[in-house]
Amino acid sequence: MAHDDHPDNKRKQQRTLTWLYLAVVATLFFIAVILIWKNEKDSYKRVETDTVNLRNGPGITYDIKTQAKAGTHYRLIEEQQDWQKVLLDNGQAGWIPKWLTNASWDHKQQTDEAGTGFIATILKKTEAKQDATTSSKKVADVDKDGKYNILFQQKGWLQVQLNQQLGWIKQEDVEITPGHIPYQTDSSTIAEDQTFLKNYDYTVTAEADGAHIRKEPTANGEIVKEAKLKENFAYLGQSGAFYHVKASDGTEGYIANWLASSNSKLMEKIAEDAKATTTLNQKTIVIDAGHGGEDPGAIAQDNTTYEKNMTMNTANATKAALEAAGAKVIMTRSDDTFVELADRAKIANDNQVDAFISFHYDSAEEKTASGTTLYYYQDSSIPLVKTLQAQLLEQGPLPNTGFDYANYQVLRESKMVATLIELGYMSNPSDVKVFNQDSYYKKIAKAVVDGLTVYFNTRDDLMKQSDTNVPPSDNDNQENLISERDDTPLTEPGDQATE
Repeated sequence: MAHDDHPDNKRKQQRTLTWLYLAVVATLFFIAVILIWKNEKDSYKRVETDTVNLRNGPGITYDIKTQAKAGTHYRLIEEQQDWQKVLLDNGQAGWIPKWLTNASWDHKQQTDEAGTGFIATILKKTEAKQDATTSSKKVADVDKDGKYNILFQQKGWLQVQLNQQLGWIKQEDVEITPGHIPYQTDSSTIAEDQTFLKNYDYTVTAEADGAHIRKEPTANGEIVKEAKLKENFAYLGQSGAFYHVKASDGTEGYIANWLASSNSKLMEKIAEDAKATTTLNQKTIVIDAGHGGEDPGAIAQDNTTYEKNMTMNTANATKAALEAAGAKVIMTRSDDTFVELADRAKIANDNQVDAFISFHYDSAEEKTASGTTLYYYQDSSIPLVKTLQAQLLEQGPLPNTGFDYANYQVLRESKMVATLIELGYMSNPSDVKVFNQDSYYKKIAKAVVDGLTVYFNTRDDLMKQSDTNVPPSDNDNQENLISERDDTPLTEPGDQATE
């Protein structure tokens, strides 16, 4: 019989314990190597934006040491609030703003910080202009390192809040960082006689100090008044991207919608009145969710929000709202699939639909670019675009830059009235925070239903007044009944609306 204390048994136990010990050590060593490798891997990042300034300290007041171009690899050394100390491949160390990198930081923190606006820090002494052109009047000198809230971005220019006035500065002369500078104005300077507002249903409130009230609803119309921050005006209507207002002193003019807010429900009321005589029954609408499948479209800074998903969400919400209103809806895609541009227009043409609406979300190199824009190709589509734009301006939570001509294939090849709507900027974290939620899609859907109702109400009235008897499906003839030149765009092709 064998005994536990036999020498052979003891040697076997010792060998077993030795192998077990070695296995544990090897496992721990392997885990340590993996953790070290992962830590090293996570500490290496890549510059995603065109150019990032490398500074001597964690803030825009520190001097710039050098610039890192897109694609430059760096190693993360330290973090302080919104700044990261990094080591470039060339051995230079410095600080860069965290929001300009693809570093893996908490997504909730990112979305919480989004929507706070942007600050322009002046890189060299320059001039602030009255309009977004080099030839316009100088309104102020701005010194190096001065900081101003950014109100709007337009074609390489930034509109900023100066001291009790507005100005445009070339984007190349500033550094942009997220944030907002508290701004106060003397409310006692605002005209106290606001009793005249009681005679009007709605009001418009200036959201910038020195906001221009112009004689015409155009980018460079004559300035007839400068509004004070939070000054109230009577709402007289809207024209393109501008509110038509009246001041307590009787001055009338137009203020850009991104410089003001309004409690107006007039466009919704017009739509409700139209529903009394017009329905969307017997109307067929094609809804085109831009991109899809292998084509993601624009991608937000978080690298998880894709344009193709935003357009699909918007299209689904709009389809549901249109069908609830009695319309027949045809989707160019109903899931995450790729559809050629020519095929999207062909779907509409083959079904002889009444209107074609394509949803997209914009993107730009400038993270300050914001808002919604509508586009058309055929002049006969302008009445549709105008009614949709009016509803979006009033009901949409983002600013509206108006509408413009565009030679897009889906518009060019569609035989019926058609529009492509850009519903916000994927490149702007503030915009993404606004539109990446169900409530936004529902607001857009309602604005589209209301806009289509008003459009068909006007169009059908014109048809009834015409001596020509045109079947509802004959879109080419229907378009001829619309007065094209009576509804000219507020901006010429290629000219964006600007304050």
